[in-house]
Amino acid sequence: MDKKKVMILCILGGLLGLLTLFAYIYSNNFVDTPENPNPNNPSSDTPINPGIPTEPSDYLIIENKEIWRLRNNNWRDIDFDDIEEIDELKNKFKVYIDGNYQDNYYLKYVKNWNLFNDNNEYINYTGKLVAITSDMNINIRNFNITPISNEELITVNNIMQNNITYESLSVNEEIIMDLDQNGINDRIISVSNLDSIEQPIYFNLVYVILNNDNPIILLKDNVDENETLEAPIYNISYIMNINNEAKDSIILQEGYFSDNGETGYLLYQFKNNSYQKVIDND
Repeated sequence: MDKKKVMILCILGGLLGLLTLFAYIYSNNFVDTPENPNPNNPSSDTPINPGIPTEPSDYLIIENKEIWRLRNNNWRDIDFDDIEEIDELKNKFKVYIDGNYQDNYYLKYVKNWNLFNDNNEYINYTGKLVAITSDMNINIRNFNITPISNEELITVNNIMQNNITYESLSVNEEIIMDLDQNGINDRIISVSNLDSIEQPIYFNLVYVILNNDNPIILLKDNVDENETLEAPIYNISYIMNINNEAKDSIILQEGYFSDNGETGYLLYQFKNNSYQKVIDND
């Protein structure tokens, strides 16, 4: 065999050895994650249902209506049919009834949320339940709802560009509280006239006034006169501070006069100098 053939065979043998070495290193240093499972590791668990999280998440439960998951600052609505598949929902939750903290309990859903203590004893309760992951940082604020003032009605008419009367308001809510903890009271307004008759316009309107500045519109709906019984109305249900945010979040209840829609909730958080809906009941 001449020297050239020997040299070529040596080079090919060396390359084959290097490839074998690289393959071994790759196989033993592969980062095994749920999103990128190691094909060489038969014990790698690829999620069966990508919608079910494989990393820690926070959960916010609103009555029997909403299960919201917060992960990486993103909210997602969880279907009640998926409860049994989510291990994190089997942990203890901080439980509030009508906005007042009760204790940490285990939750079991059977048409309603049932509470159990560490001894698996059923805990009876009456009122509206909110439950949050035990290590989630949420402060549920107490507040009073009063009717809007005649001066506030001027702002409503300026926004709606109409002459709405005080007597026509079937939803008439104002909350005065400090949403950004700077010592200046802010205002949350929810008004509607869908339950009135012979109105120039029919509407839903929810807005916030921070530090006596211009209104920030959360929701503004013009409703067709023939659809007032089918359209939703909105009430201010919860104010809470989530993970020490600069301005409190607002939760609205979306309800209906008829059976054409299902009652649910909408969460608004302050982002980019405005209140934005981050999750709803869809």
